[in-house]
Parts: sequence; structure tokens; C-alpha cells
Amino acid sequence: MSGTMIVGTLLRANTTLIEIIPEEWIKIAELPEDAPMDAILIRSVSLIERQFLSVGSVYQCSERVSVAVRTSKYRPQEAILRLVRQSCHGFTGALLDATAISIRTDGRGPDLRGPGGSFEKTQDFRVAYTVPA
Repeated sequence: MSGTMIVGTLLRANTTLIEIIPEEWIKIAELPEDAPMDAILIRSVSLIERQFLSVGSVYQCSERVSVAVRTSKYRPQEAILRLVRQSCHGFTGALLDATAISIRTDGRGPDLRGPGGSFEKTQDFRVAYTVPA
């Protein structure tokens, strides 16, 4: 389990978001060349793992995760970014083998032009979680 997988799971669980961006176009690490104009890319920016010798069986992780929203038009991009924030910000709990998950926003990136004249913008999150060692 990683911060990118946690964020991806939460985004794919948002039915309103999936109506706009199908879950097969919410990708981790890279978008394929044939990706449609409207897609979401989730990337890990940095990861800090802390292993405690007294416990030894878990890692406490703090990961900065960037969610890039790519759209053909600017206005839908802002609405999708709002859904991305609603899906993740403030989440606490457990998913799969990760426990003690807490997610907060960690800044937004600039407006960029992407492939084919698309619009791109990122929303970053700080994802803290504990996983088995």
C-alpha cells in the first residue's frame, strides 16, 4: 500500500467523479499515449518512512501525493479538482493493509498546458499512514 494507492482508491470510490472521469482513466505513475484528453494522474512526490525498532513490524509513512487533472476545457477542470479534494481531504481510517490513515491538502500547482492543448493543474495531498514492515 502506498499514498498513491490510497488516493487512487478514494478517487475511484467517488461516484460523482467517476461519472466525469471513468475510473480506467485515473492512473498512477503515468498516462499512456492513447489517454483521452480528460484524465487524472496520481504521482508520489516524496515519501518518508519511519521504522521503530521497539515495534519493528510497522512503518509510519508520510507521503506527498500529487493529483494532476487534465481536461480539454478549463472550467470542468476546476469542478473536477473540487471533487478530488472532497474525495481525499480529511479522510481518516484504514484501507487494505494501511491503518491510521490521515489525509490533508498540501497545496495546488500552477495552470499548465498539456498534450494536445489540454489544461492541467495539480492538487497535492499529505498522506500519513502505517503499513506492515
